[in-house]
Amino acid sequence: MVTITFDTRNFRDKLKASGFTAEQAEAVVRVIAEAQADPLSYKRPNALR
Repeated sequence: MVTITFDTRNFRDKLKASGFTAEQAEAVVRVIAEAQADPLSYKRPNALR
């Protein structure tokens, strides 16, 4: 398993700067963090299988 470490605050701020609302940016960061914490819970789209 590969873990990618990233600055969630910086990532959230970049999302907001590109037009995401604060709520949308927080949701994206949360989903990525959850997928990293439990990679088996993340289902890949069929196109990527």
